[in-house]
Amino acid sequence: MSEIVDKFGEHPELIRHNENGDLEDAESGPLYAMRGSLGDITAEYMGDFQQAMYREEPNSTLFPTFGAAAGLNPDHAARFLGEVGQDPGAYASITSAQQAYTSNVVDHVINDPTHSTASLDGRVGDAVAPGSAIAGVMSDARAHAVYEYHTASDKEFNEAAADKQKWVNRILGMGIEKVGERVPIAGAPLEWASEDIQESIMKSIEQDTSNEAEAQAGVKYGEGRTAALDSAEAAVNHALANNHTIDSDTAEDLRRTARTRAGLSHSDGAQWKSESSAH
Repeated sequence: MSEIVDKFGEHPELIRHNENGDLEDAESGPLYAMRGSLGDITAEYMGDFQQAMYREEPNSTLFPTFGAAAGLNPDHAARFLGEVGQDPGAYASITSAQQAYTSNVVDHVINDPTHSTASLDGRVGDAVAPGSAIAGVMSDARAHAVYEYHTASDKEFNEAAADKQKWVNRILGMGIEKVGERVPIAGAPLEWASEDIQESIMKSIEQDTSNEAEAQAGVKYGEGRTAALDSAEAAVNHALANNHTIDSDTAEDLRRTARTRAGLSHSDGAQWKSESSAH
């Protein structure tokens, strides 16, 4: 996986699709049809990509991987995500996996025992930041596909999301395995928790749109920032459903922290993608 990310992160033009030739200096790459499959592979390696966003240690206990850590190059990972995410199916796989994975991480921070002396609100903010940065990259990639490369429509991006329930199940399952019998929503079976999070994901994806005027003005992510805030808050709410010791004032502070960090990190991700496109 590290080699794949390095290859396409250094040479994103290999998987670029410029359907209508609107950008004269960007031709379709010979391997652009791989992007859907690369999106599914990325979903499987979501822990590795979240580790890469803010240079987390490869063996991070907070952002675990399905297998041995891939140790992805952060710059290559951002460019790779930005190019792959222009495919509606890949965008949906990555977005679904990212939000389910972030829910697991936030649940771990709020509900699992720890010896950390850092504040809970700070730890929650750190937990939502990598996924929100990935969401920013995805928002920018989607806007590029719709308004610059004309390779897909917002409708296609929204419709693709309905087929990605498997990634929610897969990643929530990883969280259940990690913490034993406890499930992401207190007392609820996996199917119920999965459907609840999938509904949140669908709402987020439908919000992650932009209009042509915004794209021309350089505002690449439209309402995606709002979607990232909502997603981070939903992750906190899912975790709080498992916790009866946190009072309402503290709970609201945790939601506020999650929204703030999500907004900042979403902007980080969108900026990384735009800067990498300039190169």
